[in-house]
Amino acid sequence: MAEKNDIEIVKVQKDDQGNVRSLKIKKGSVQWDLFMGQSVLKFVLFMILSPIFAFIISLIAASSREAEVINSFLLFFYIFYGVYLIYFQCDSVYKVWKFTQLSETFGNKPTPAAAVGFLFIPIFNLYWIFIAFGGPRKHLTDIIKRHTNKHYDMGGIGTAVAVVSLIPIVQILNVVLIPILFAKWREAESIILKSLIEEKDKEKDGRKVYRNPSLEFYYGEFAGNTLPLNPNEEIIIGREPLKAKIVLDHEQVSRTHLSIRFDSQRGKFILRDLNSTHGVFVNGMKIEKGSRSAVNPGSRVELGKKAAGFIVKTEKRNI
Repeated sequence: MAEKNDIEIVKVQKDDQGNVRSLKIKKGSVQWDLFMGQSVLKFVLFMILSPIFAFIISLIAASSREAEVINSFLLFFYIFYGVYLIYFQCDSVYKVWKFTQLSETFGNKPTPAAAVGFLFIPIFNLYWIFIAFGGPRKHLTDIIKRHTNKHYDMGGIGTAVAVVSLIPIVQILNVVLIPILFAKWREAESIILKSLIEEKDKEKDGRKVYRNPSLEFYYGEFAGNTLPLNPNEEIIIGREPLKAKIVLDHEQVSRTHLSIRFDSQRGKFILRDLNSTHGVFVNGMKIEKGSRSAVNPGSRVELGKKAAGFIVKTEKRNI
């Protein structure tokens, strides 16, 4: 039985080439489908070829006795063209917000239906367009970081789409920006689907999967707080704000006291005493100045004798 925060894969759907197109997943008591959005290439071709087709038909109508019939057809075609563009954008927004429901980061995280529906509320949609198109960025980044231990950031293209949409004189730029944004979403969706499958495959093979490294402080000025780490990113703990990412204001803490990095491949924390005055202790044992030490999750790390103490932690999953 899956734990409350575990993701259980109920069903996998693949295309003819064997690529994962959708997953039915279960998290706790909630179950939902993750579908990749439609092909951006088809969308781009439709945007480019449809106006060309309409222009050719217009030329035919200008020299035809059946101009009225052809113009009626063109009117129907333009309506269809506009409806399809709206449908494609709404479908993409809906599906990407399905993926964001896996995120554990803070911030706006509406349901997929709300993300689309609020775009049609007059006045309010001038604000909501920034959420609908710009909001998925941090959530997708968080999901990919937690499930692949890699940093992925699509940049501010979503916010750019929102800004351009509100300025009539430059709205034509969205002909380029929207396909780029949707391509970024498709890429992120693909990474997430693959990572969920690979993660479960590793667990079935009995291999350990490490996620969400953190430092849980049990004494010192950060006592009772848990500070997350980015996998494979080295940070410095010390007293100097310009050099240390975690700043501890204590007389026994050196300006740059300790560097720490979580090695996602080995599942270990790599510590290095940066020639500190009062030393670094791991499970009560002092590590040599200037040397690196690989420690297991669950180890207790202390700076000096009274400055700070924390436990290095990570989620470990295996079957």
